[in-house]
Amino acid sequence: MMGVWRQAGFEDFARGKMGNAGQNLYVSRAGVLQRIHQYSIQKSGYVDLPFCNSQDHWERAPAYIYPNPLKDTCRISLPSDGAMSGAVADLNGDGYDDLVLGMWANGIRQDLNALIYFGGPDGFSEARVQYLPAPLCRSVAVGDFNGDGKPDVAFLLDKVLRVFYQTELGFEPRRFVEYAIQANHISAFDIDRDRFCDLLVRRKDGAITVYWGHPDGLSLERSLQVLVGAGKAESVVDEQSKYTEYVEDASLLARAVVLGGVPHIFIPLPDSVLLLPVTTDRRFGEPLRLNCPQAMAVTMGDVNGDGYQDLAFACRDRADDGERSWIYWGSAQGFSDGNRTALRACRACDVAVADLNADGCDEVILCQCHTRESYSNPSFLYRGTRQGVSSVSVQLPTEDARRVFVTQGPK
Repeated sequence: MMGVWRQAGFEDFARGKMGNAGQNLYVSRAGVLQRIHQYSIQKSGYVDLPFCNSQDHWERAPAYIYPNPLKDTCRISLPSDGAMSGAVADLNGDGYDDLVLGMWANGIRQDLNALIYFGGPDGFSEARVQYLPAPLCRSVAVGDFNGDGKPDVAFLLDKVLRVFYQTELGFEPRRFVEYAIQANHISAFDIDRDRFCDLLVRRKDGAITVYWGHPDGLSLERSLQVLVGAGKAESVVDEQSKYTEYVEDASLLARAVVLGGVPHIFIPLPDSVLLLPVTTDRRFGEPLRLNCPQAMAVTMGDVNGDGYQDLAFACRDRADDGERSWIYWGSAQGFSDGNRTALRACRACDVAVADLNADGCDEVILCQCHTRESYSNPSFLYRGTRQGVSSVSVQLPTEDARRVFVTQGPK
C-alpha cells in the first residue's frame, strides 16, 4: 500500500532548507520568498551595516589650520586643489608667515596653479591669495637662492624644477626659470653657510644633490652629489601600489639640521639614519649614525626644556603594538641610541616641533598620511614636559596629510 507524504503550513516548511543556491533566502510566514540582507561580518552575532561608497579619496581636501591645538581641535579650512606639499615663510617681509601650497591633481585635472596665502593680522584668508602656474607639483621649497634679500619659491614638478625668483614686483606668474631636475622632494637650507640658500634635492633612488646658491641663482653646474644611498630604492615599502585606485605614499624628505653649529644632511637608510656634516668649503665630514629604522623626516627642538636641542624623527619603525617614531635627547655628550624615547605613530611622514604654550618645552607634531584602510588618518601632537614628553597624544583630524608646519605671529 502506497503511503502519502503530506506537508502543509509554515511549521512544516520551516523545517526544510533552501540548499546552497538559497542560503541568503527565506520564506516569511506570509508565504513570501525574500532575501536575507542582514549579516554578521565579524560573526559576532550582531548585525553589521555595510555601506558601499564609490571611492574614499577626496582629492580636494582643504588645508587645515589648528589655531590652538593644545586647547581643542577646532580648525580653519583653507581651500586647496589637491595639495601634496607646501612651505611656510615670510615672503613679503611684513612680519607675517605666508603659506605656499603646491598641487598635484584634484581628481579631474592636473594643470593646476600653486596657491600663496599671504598672512596678516587675521591669519590666512582667500582675500590675500596669489596663483602661480605649477602643475603636477611634488614638493615646494622657499629660500633666497640669489642672495638679494627676497625669498624665492621653488616648485618640484613632475618633469622639471621651476623657480620663481622674487623681484621688486613680487612673484610674476610668467617669470620663472626651469631646470632639468627630476626628484621626489626638495628643501632649502644654507648648507655651506655663505648666506646664499642652497637647494637639497632627493631622488627616489636615495641620492641627494646639493645645488649651491649664487648671485646668479641656481645652476645645474654648481652642484655636489651625496653618493650615500645612490642606486638604492626608497627604504619605505608602499604596500598599496597594486591597488587600482592607487594613491602614491609619502616620500622620504630632503632635510638638514644644525648640530654644534654645523649643518648636517639627513640621509635615511632602511635600518638607520646618517647625519652627514658639511664644512664651509663644501666637504663632507664623518657622519653621525643612529639606529633609527624607517625614518621619513627629522627636525630639532628643545622638547624637555633643558637647554639642549633634541632630534625628533618621523618614522615607520615597526613594533609589536604598531609603528613608532623617536626623540633623541640632546646632552653634553651628544646623541646616542641609549638616550631616546619612542612615540606611538601611524604612517608618520613629517615632523615639526615648536613651543605652543610658551612653557619652555617644545611640542612634537607628527604628520601622518593615509593608512591601508582609510585616507582619514589623524596626526599626533605630543606635549613636551620637563620630564620628557607626554605618552598620550592629542589627535588632530587630517586627510592623507603630507606636510606639517608651525606658523608664527608678527615678528
